Amino acid sequence: MDGPEDQVAASIVQAFKALKTVQARRTVYRGILDQLQPNEWRDMSTHAQEIFSFQRDILGSLPLELVAQIATYMDPWDILRFQRVSKRWKELLSSNAIYTAALQKYRICPGLVVRESDFVEYAERRFALEFGRPYRKSVYSLDGVPFRAPDRDIYSIAHCHGQLAWAEVDEDDQPLGVAVLCLQSGSIRRFVPQSRGAISHVRLSESLLVVVTVEGFCTIWELSTENRVSFRLPSALIQFVDVDRDRVAIITRGETPYLLLWDLKTRVTRSVRIKERPLIVGFHPGEDRLSILFLEVSDDMSFPPKIVRVRYSLAGKTISPLEEPPTSLALPRRYQESRIYGFWKSRPGITETAAVLLLPSDYDNPPPDLLFYYPETDEMSLRLSSQYPRIATRYSMLMTSDGVMCVVNKSGRGLQIWICDPDSPTPCRTLKLQSQLWKGFSPNYCVFYSDGDIFAILDCFGIEVWSCDPDLDMHDGQRLWSPSRGRSKE
Repeated sequence: MDGPEDQVAASIVQAFKALKTVQARRTVYRGILDQLQPNEWRDMSTHAQEIFSFQRDILGSLPLELVAQIATYMDPWDILRFQRVSKRWKELLSSNAIYTAALQKYRICPGLVVRESDFVEYAERRFALEFGRPYRKSVYSLDGVPFRAPDRDIYSIAHCHGQLAWAEVDEDDQPLGVAVLCLQSGSIRRFVPQSRGAISHVRLSESLLVVVTVEGFCTIWELSTENRVSFRLPSALIQFVDVDRDRVAIITRGETPYLLLWDLKTRVTRSVRIKERPLIVGFHPGEDRLSILFLEVSDDMSFPPKIVRVRYSLAGKTISPLEEPPTSLALPRRYQESRIYGFWKSRPGITETAAVLLLPSDYDNPPPDLLFYYPETDEMSLRLSSQYPRIATRYSMLMTSDGVMCVVNKSGRGLQIWICDPDSPTPCRTLKLQSQLWKGFSPNYCVFYSDGDIFAILDCFGIEVWSCDPDLDMHDGQRLWSPSRGRSKE
């Protein structure tokens, strides 16, 4: 500072530093602010941002690639919440790169184009599932036919896109057929298979209802027209029945298991002999491929058992395994010989999951482990029983999606339900259900069902359904809370 004005400016700064009271300092700087010109205001704002860097929009100043890496550690509902911070954050966090990064842990294909509406729907469903807070509930009567599940088996109940199907039996446990409830209209349609035998499997897709009886008859209805096709299976011993839109896959049990495939377009059944010990079958959506996971056990006890994935081509007139190296997953040695219980398919929003419970054979009543398969990304994962509550048994666990399990504890004291996710900071949360129908739970006449989209209690007095889909407008439904408000009405 050489000029007279510079010396005056320096003396003003020193005099301001010497002021001790808040009032005196405020009087000076407010008096100076009143004298500033527009260009000086802009210069002061820029200088203030440089000094107080903690007030800068750090996230908004980062390149999209770095923000996408940060998004991999965020939950989908956090992405939606942070979009409300500013226009810049809304623009930055609404890109496909952010959506796919946030969904990677849910086995979403990295190259998948995720629309904003799909992401919002998935985030809202996932929040309701993981926190055990369904959006709506509704109660349905059964038109005078009390619910009685054959053996209360998970194979006899199915749900897909707002339709719930279950096998019906009379008071003498004689089969009546299959009922399909539309959750939106409340109407019930009933289907009777050509074979009147006991029903072992019920499967449902957007367009098909599949019913298999213990005698080995398969009946398939096209839901839009109610036209049906019936045929006898080569074996009455059925391992799995799976349906994907307009395709049906059936795997038979025995020393020589077979894979049978039926599709709506050709109405032709194809079959191929497969390896022993099939565990999971999974369609690859939008592709003419199907994968089967097998349990492979070596005669040499020094080699641990493993899960082997084999993919099959469905493009031609015959089903043929693809010529490629199989993918495998090592298992604990206690699975040298094992059994399986349960087969679930879940498609909440935009991802699909298949799972089975694996039972090691070296215990009388072993705790189950869970094998998951994700067809979109062709990934396998094993969740050990130690990661879930001790009350969990093969009779109490219901698969939802991505390792999240619904654990049901049925006792004389009541019905307790937990949502369990070992990867969550809170591994277990109580499912918040207040039932209108159920007062004293009776395992003989009541079944609990869950698939990630809905929770349902099927009781002899009716059916009560809770929905994790905020857009599912159920018949005479009661809204429990709104994702936009984020607080319960109860």
